[in-house]
Amino acid sequence: MDGSWAWLDVEQGNIVAALKSAGSAGRPELAWHLADVTRPLLRVRKDFQLAQEVEREGLVAARAWGEGRAERSMLKRLARSCSELGDYVQAEGYARKALRLAEADQDSRGATSARKALTLLLVDQGQYAEAESRLREIVDSYRVLGRIRSRATTEITLGAVLLALRQPAEAVPFLESSVELLSDLDPPDEYNLARARAQLGQARAALGDFEVAAGLLAAALAALVRLGSRFEQALVHEALADLDLARGDVLGARQHLTTAATLLRTLGSVQADRIADKIESMDG
Repeated sequence: MDGSWAWLDVEQGNIVAALKSAGSAGRPELAWHLADVTRPLLRVRKDFQLAQEVEREGLVAARAWGEGRAERSMLKRLARSCSELGDYVQAEGYARKALRLAEADQDSRGATSARKALTLLLVDQGQYAEAESRLREIVDSYRVLGRIRSRATTEITLGAVLLALRQPAEAVPFLESSVELLSDLDPPDEYNLARARAQLGQARAALGDFEVAAGLLAAALAALVRLGSRFEQALVHEALADLDLARGDVLGARQHLTTAATLLRTLGSVQADRIADKIESMDG
């Protein structure tokens, strides 16, 4: 992925300019598709500020185009990028707008996706108990709809929530299911597969299965480094720090946490402060 990242670094200013140019030239469909195809790179890399800029241009284009699904897609994406930057009020507004539009169009898949976006806001704000029940319902909805990838990614989030609620044994079946579903895709979804393995590694660590946990986390980190996802790398470093602490390796834990905080700061993520607090607590 190095070539893709180099291209993105050089061309990011031109991306937004191209979106605006296509829109002002009366070609909103083209502008939306430009935003849409750029988004996967931004999703993996978690460039939140650039993601917001691209998504806002994409939303303008979708409305000019008059395509409801395109508008709902950008609204949900904006909800995620706003939430990652800590703007929960605006994020909720985008997600609720997407839900209203989907329900008005009787789009059950779109409505489920919008409900997931709203539930992810609860997760981001630490409201895990309420998020758990909603995520279970969303997993069931995606199973009925036959949306394999969406079901698997929701199972990853549900597994993470169950871990936050100190229920690792409950998390394992969902995480094992997500690994299986993502591995069976053709081609496999390497990014989300790495995320699933990382969460499964944390669950195994919480159950005391340290060797299996270390293997899962190492495999996840290697994949994420290859893919260039700094945000997810940071989360795996945090998980490795927790594993080191469980094994009594304080120095190793500090190194992993420092790396995690550095990665998150380069992305402008509000989670960098949370990691810094963990490092400070070790000093106390």
